[in-house]
Amino acid sequence: MVWRASSLVTPSVLLLCGLSVRTAAQDAVILSASGSPQGWVRIRGQLETVSDRGVYIRGDDGTVREYAGRRLLRVETSLLPEHQEGNRLFAQGEFAGALKAYTAAQSKESRPFVAAQIRIQIVWCLRYLGRRLEACREFFAVAAGDIPSAFASAAPVSWLPGPVEPALEALCASQLASPSPLVALVAASYLVTGPRESQALVQLDRLAVTASEPVRTLAWFQSCRRRIMTVNEAELRRWEEVWEKLPVEWRAGPTAVIAQGWEAAKDYEQAALWWLRLPILFAGHRDLAARGLLAAGRNLERLGRTDQASELYRELLRKYPESPDCPAAQARLEAGAKISGAGPTD
Repeated sequence: MVWRASSLVTPSVLLLCGLSVRTAAQDAVILSASGSPQGWVRIRGQLETVSDRGVYIRGDDGTVREYAGRRLLRVETSLLPEHQEGNRLFAQGEFAGALKAYTAAQSKESRPFVAAQIRIQIVWCLRYLGRRLEACREFFAVAAGDIPSAFASAAPVSWLPGPVEPALEALCASQLASPSPLVALVAASYLVTGPRESQALVQLDRLAVTASEPVRTLAWFQSCRRRIMTVNEAELRRWEEVWEKLPVEWRAGPTAVIAQGWEAAKDYEQAALWWLRLPILFAGHRDLAARGLLAAGRNLERLGRTDQASELYRELLRKYPESPDCPAAQARLEAGAKISGAGPTD
């Protein structure tokens, strides 16, 4: 198996190279090296973890060495059969089957970095299947330590309106004061629109000042969710300016916030365009991409463009069959895509 540093910024499966099963000590870790003619160096050993401080590799003698200031470029290692099966099913869009295979691999994998990667793939599967409580539990567990930045975009942050089940609310309340800024952000995102709003806003205001980027800006966008129903055009333009400064891999959630703002302002053309950015630009975030198609269709209906809306509903059903939004899309098609009013998208 080859893991490339860029491959997990968005949810993609590790690339398999047909390596035979080998011991962990035979793994190869490729790091950046400014003094090397090729700009990289290959180190034999087991990758332990990756953090902002550096890369940690366990050598054949069992000693863990820190490579400070180095970037992880690639990992060449073997995978358990269950892990390979999970990757195969994930790539085919069979997320329920992939989840089962990854769960089986998780119980057998002892290498810290590979085990963390399995858990992150489990988080993606749970997100896609709409199983928010389990996704949060899994992410909180893997993020309890130093989480590699390439894994962080899997964070199941809530960006969409809707009720939060009591068990999920209780879990997030227990993690709201987490020392991990990313965990605290996820927890606050599920509480900011409910009865624990004041507690969540205090935490978000703190993160918006003290956290490093991109959590700082994401916390700011989470606070903006409380102003969606009263936001005006000037504020929305400001939101768009902040959005443009975010790294691309972190823009998906704020895109949904801006889309909701335009929708609440009854500018359905702008709302549809912003919702459509999700499936067009951030298809890897399948949960948000599916909602983008549904919400864009609803806004096109409000503009009387029912044929275009129906095309989006059919695209949702075809491309995202695992999405919890599929029944709503099917209902809109069966209703003949009639205009349903001008309120915010549910």
